[in-house]
Amino acid sequence: MVKMDVEDLTSQRMEMIQMENPDLFTRYDLEEGDEGEWALITVTDEHDRPVVFEIIESEDSWRRPDLVEKYNELAAEASQVLVILPDDIYEEAVALLEKEASRSIDLRSYGDIGLILRA
Repeated sequence: MVKMDVEDLTSQRMEMIQMENPDLFTRYDLEEGDEGEWALITVTDEHDRPVVFEIIESEDSWRRPDLVEKYNELAAEASQVLVILPDDIYEEAVALLEKEASRSIDLRSYGDIGLILRA
C-alpha cells in the first residue's frame, strides 16, 4: 500500500483548481492531530472572498470528533464545500456524513477527483 501524503495530494489538487479556474486564487493549511493529517484548501475570488473550501482527508483524519461541526462552519462561509476522501473509506464516510453534515457539502473520493497516491 502506498503511504498517503496529504501535502502531495493538496499540491495536485491546487494545480487542478488553478488550471480549471485561472481567475481564482488558492492557499492551503495542513493540519495534524491525533486522528492524522488533513488539508484545507481555500479558493478565493479577486477580492479574497472564499468561493470554495476543499478539505482533503486522510484515512484517519475524517474520524475527528469535531469534523461535522467544522464542515458546517465552513459551509456557512462559502457557497461550496468539497470534502475529498480516500477511495477505500469513501462509502463509510458518506454514510456518516450524509446524516449529519450540511446539504451544501459535496463529498468525493480521491479517484473521482483524479488524485493519485504516489510512492
